[in-house]
Amino acid sequence: MKKGIKLFSLLIMLVVLGVSIPTADVKAGAKTTTLNSNSFKNKSDWNNMQNQVTIEDNKLIFPADSTEKTGFICKSILRRDEFFSSLAVAEFDLQFSKLPAGQSFVLAFGLPGIESKMANRGNVEVTFSNNNGIKVGVVAYEQANTAITVCNPKSAGMGIGAKAKIRAEITTAGQILVSVNGQQICSGKLPVTGEGRLGFLQTGMCAAEISEFKLTSY
Repeated sequence: MKKGIKLFSLLIMLVVLGVSIPTADVKAGAKTTTLNSNSFKNKSDWNNMQNQVTIEDNKLIFPADSTEKTGFICKSILRRDEFFSSLAVAEFDLQFSKLPAGQSFVLAFGLPGIESKMANRGNVEVTFSNNNGIKVGVVAYEQANTAITVCNPKSAGMGIGAKAKIRAEITTAGQILVSVNGQQICSGKLPVTGEGRLGFLQTGMCAAEISEFKLTSY
């Protein structure tokens, strides 16, 4: 108890004397994960489910014969820290050469494992679907296989064969923000934290290329 009183007194004295107390640098907590030919070879960082995803010229390629088991999941676990405003920010260029009607390509947060699937408990899924044009929406799962709509699918100005810049952020306050080519598509409150792994999943037959990938986490 006396030790605590002495420490408190010392802090008061420092303040009175105008002595500055060092604080943590917010940027010091940021970690950046990228994707290129070298990182693709490092199997300790990513799990290439079914080994169907390839990389060419630093582009992550999902083939046209992809199945629901085709996925690419980062092994690092995203954890919330209230000291920072963001849990994570994912930025990348996305281009579809095939996105059949009735199928979905997904950027997922909150995955529980490196062999995770869509609709797992805790998932936050940014969905890309083709319904009279490519639309982007967000669903989350408090319980497995029971989707909660966070943002209804919305036209994003994307087209087959055209490259689009995607940005998805989950804040420590529980918000998700998604933009396409600088235009905000979704801003919604999440029923789950989004903590866990990040990955790319799909229902099948979605041919996509991902480039200029950058994941900033804290």
